[in-house]
Amino acid sequence: MENSKNGAREESVTSPEPGVGDQSGGAKRVKIKRSNGEIQWVTRKELARLNAAKRTERELHQQWDKRFRQGLFLTAAAALIGFVLWLLSEPAWLFSAPPQTADTSAPPKPASVAAETRSVAAKPAGGAASAAIPGGHQLHDAVDITNSGPPVETAIQQRVSAWATAWSNQQVEQYMSFYSAGFRPSREESRDAWAQQRRLRLQGPGYIRVDIDDSHVTRIASDRVRVTFRQHYESDNYKDTVRKTLDLVNEEGVWRIVAERSVPL
Repeated sequence: MENSKNGAREESVTSPEPGVGDQSGGAKRVKIKRSNGEIQWVTRKELARLNAAKRTERELHQQWDKRFRQGLFLTAAAALIGFVLWLLSEPAWLFSAPPQTADTSAPPKPASVAAETRSVAAKPAGGAASAAIPGGHQLHDAVDITNSGPPVETAIQQRVSAWATAWSNQQVEQYMSFYSAGFRPSREESRDAWAQQRRLRLQGPGYIRVDIDDSHVTRIASDRVRVTFRQHYESDNYKDTVRKTLDLVNEEGVWRIVAERSVPL
């Protein structure tokens, strides 16, 4: 009797082993051909066991191949998401315009300073001195930097330094005054929720220290500039270093923050 199923020829033969066989003294076996070309006779039970083992091995290979493809897809998706987030952070070195060379042939134009000025921090009730900008300067809120040349960068950097000083001194109202009413948080939250959270974070720690360095100023519109710098933050319960970008807009002579982004270093 022959059967082509499973690639084997089935014949009824007499088992040579003693005590093996059916009541007639013979056992039905199937002739199979191994991958190395060897011909072997096996019983139906042995053939079923071999086929089950092959199916199990094939299923394991299929599962491994599926998981491997899923891993490749997830890795590619994570890389793409990371790249998009990096682009959204707008690194200054990628998008900022090259520095302009000053024209020394023309006489310098005088910079005008607006009449109304006020110091960075109000004097506390205890009589302590108001906060000062590094270098002994105090912040002038209203600074007209139109056609003022190099002093533009100095005025903006002083403004950012005063913002960091108010933060370090945990002077909540002075710190919040540096932000425009049109400021929009980078996360999906309202400005009121952001302001409440900032107040808690300034008042919570026992101390705060904010240092900035490697600062660069780029004009992105006639009344708008972008400042990028390295920010070192330290408190009694947290410490980090980030690359921060602030967008400031000139609101009637006062430079205020309208956008703020951070990228961990």
